[in-house]
Amino acid sequence: MGSTGWHGRIRRLRAGEAAGAVQCVFDGMSAGSRYQRFHTGMPRLTASQRAELATVDGDRRAVLVAERRHDGGWTADGLGRLMAFGDGRAEIALEVVDAAQGRGIGRRLLGELVVAAHASGHRRLVAAVLTTNTRVLDWLRREFPGCTVDVDGPASVVDIVLRVPTILDPAALDPAA
Repeated sequence: MGSTGWHGRIRRLRAGEAAGAVQCVFDGMSAGSRYQRFHTGMPRLTASQRAELATVDGDRRAVLVAERRHDGGWTADGLGRLMAFGDGRAEIALEVVDAAQGRGIGRRLLGELVVAAHASGHRRLVAAVLTTNTRVLDWLRREFPGCTVDVDGPASVVDIVLRVPTILDPAALDPAA
């Protein structure tokens, strides 16, 4: 899958505005994509699931949206979440609508999550990925060559140690470095 030049913006959502983006992205995902992301069949989001996914409180729970201009406004093509554990680690999660997959949106969201993690003082990222989702596991291994992947039942836990950025090492903020 090569990049087809997605043109849009990535920004941090504020409390109260995330629910619409969550629903928009969920609706743009196929049953297979939903299963890969949520590890279960989810034909729809309940109000409580939508509220949980849309919770934003600053550094502990942040949601980034990848959005593009559409019909005079903006429409969400993807989301990235950062959920702090409180011990220097944070869980990350990504979802991209099927029609926009393969355009580099996930990579851009991941890069912005790394920046947000550093800014919040997190030094490790954790991602739970279905063990059968080899495409995403291989992608994370390429983006973070030093990461570890531990199989835990049907899911694999990817543990990423972030390099501490310095003025002399701006590449530390770039997950592709």
